[in-house]
Amino acid sequence: DDIQWADPSSLELIFSLMEGGMYDESIEEPMAMNNKGSNMLFIGCYRSNEVVNSSPLATFIQQTKDCITIALDEIHLDGLSKEDINAFISDSLFYPKRLTWPLANLIHQKSAGN
Repeated sequence: DDIQWADPSSLELIFSLMEGGMYDESIEEPMAMNNKGSNMLFIGCYRSNEVVNSSPLATFIQQTKDCITIALDEIHLDGLSKEDINAFISDSLFYPKRLTWPLANLIHQKSAGN
C-alpha cells in the first residue's frame, strides 16, 4: 500500500525478486537468470495522482512492463460513489439507507470516495 513512497532500493529489490535474478552491484549483471521469472505474486497499491513520470515508482512500473519475464496487470480504481458509500454505511450500521444519507454525504465530501 502507498508504494509511491517506496525508495529506489526497495523497488529494485522487488523488481529483482519478481524477475527471478540475483544481482551483483559491482558488475550489474544477473548472476543467476533462468529467463522464466519467479513464482512470486506482488500486489502494489499507489495513488496515481501522486506519481509523476520522473518518480522512482514510474521508473519501476515502466521497467516491469518492459521485462519479458514479468506478467503485469494494472487495475485502475475510481473513488466510491455517494450511493456506494451510503450502502456500505447502511449495511455496517444496520440502519435503513434513508437514515444514513447525511453521514454518507459528509464522508463522500471529506474523502472524495476514497
